[in-house]
Amino acid sequence: MYVSPPPKTAKTILSFGLVYVATAIVVVAIVVFNTIFLDQPSYEPDHSSCSCDCWDRKFKGEYYGATQDYKAVYFNMTSTTVLVFLWTLFYILLIEQFIRKSVHHILDHSVRYDILLLAIIGFYGNYYNWWATWNYLNDSFYMMFTTQMFFNVTEFIPSLSLYVLLDEDAKPSKFLMLISASVSMAHLFLSLSDQGWYHIATITGKIQRDIAFIISDLVLLYINFMELTKMRIMRRDVYYVLATSALLMAFYHLLD
Repeated sequence: MYVSPPPKTAKTILSFGLVYVATAIVVVAIVVFNTIFLDQPSYEPDHSSCSCDCWDRKFKGEYYGATQDYKAVYFNMTSTTVLVFLWTLFYILLIEQFIRKSVHHILDHSVRYDILLLAIIGFYGNYYNWWATWNYLNDSFYMMFTTQMFFNVTEFIPSLSLYVLLDEDAKPSKFLMLISASVSMAHLFLSLSDQGWYHIATITGKIQRDIAFIISDLVLLYINFMELTKMRIMRRDVYYVLATSALLMAFYHLLD
């Protein structure tokens, strides 16, 4: 006789399934979305004859040569490879945690759908940061690594504010909202000053990427200021945001 699982177990299974499917969709969407901005070469490898001379083959060990040389993924057994995988795992876990919280509040009817929808746009900076850092590590290209880490670290602050605001009953601190607004404003001005205005005005370069950056930062800035208005924002708070964003931009240029 079939016995249905307890309601709590069924809810856990449903939650896990929803989180897994949603996380997989988001990860695939991130990869697809980021490749839109890349110029795709017309080269198509011949699966029957191609090989990779830069592959150390250590992962295959004694089984190397048992199958064709073409692989969907080549990776060397090096410390850099470990860093690349750990970096990817870190971001996947962050995505999974955000989705898990979203699913939890959806099932409990306590989610703020406006924040959830805007987060899809507002998180673009995080998507790009993962992608860019992955490539810098994989290519051993460290010329821009320091400034990229500036964006990696500071982007977590407005992302944290979105995470907190998912819950309709949440009461975020004013300090978090002020810092988040400052970071978003600094990122907005930095993205515009770093070829952003020029690309948009002349319709050249990576214009889609620059527009995505601007929209993402504007969405985060809008969310934080809307929350601040509920907390009776004062003139000194505006000065605080402007001053902090200026300090962040100055620090960025010291790293550059």
